[in-house]
Amino acid sequence: DSGFDKADIATVSKLFGVWMGIGGAFLGGIAVAAFGFRRMLLVAALGVALSNLAFLLMAHNPGQLWAFYAALSADNLFQGFAGTVLVAFMSSLTDRNFTATQFALLVSLANLPGKFAGGVSGYVVEATSYSHFFVLSALTVVPTMALLAWLWPRIREAGADGPARP
Repeated sequence: DSGFDKADIATVSKLFGVWMGIGGAFLGGIAVAAFGFRRMLLVAALGVALSNLAFLLMAHNPGQLWAFYAALSADNLFQGFAGTVLVAFMSSLTDRNFTATQFALLVSLANLPGKFAGGVSGYVVEATSYSHFFVLSALTVVPTMALLAWLWPRIREAGADGPARP
């Protein structure tokens, strides 16, 4: 809808975007190692919400390659960051005897809301606009923040007293 040809889309999303995602994953790993996953869960949630708002640049500047680069940079950077932080957190929740099963269930549960939302996203865009959709997608951070607020006192970082547990 923004007027980009397939070469632009491939270059920005599949070449440049992949490297931004890898960079975000490395930043997430460094941040978790330096600050622990508890605070980084908050940073990741807010970063993903803000990266959704970056797509407003594309909505308000259709066909502008710089807006495409900016939106995809923010999205891939924070998705990579958040993915690493979430993996670190979910890994801390699993028991060593059942790691594969528990981790698979946690990943499935974490991805479930996005699957439901993705199914109706086209209808939301058609009924409103891309701008409204991106604002609504950023607001999906509210339940995440509520859950994080509820979990916050229960989350312990791994340390001298053993593995972290919520």
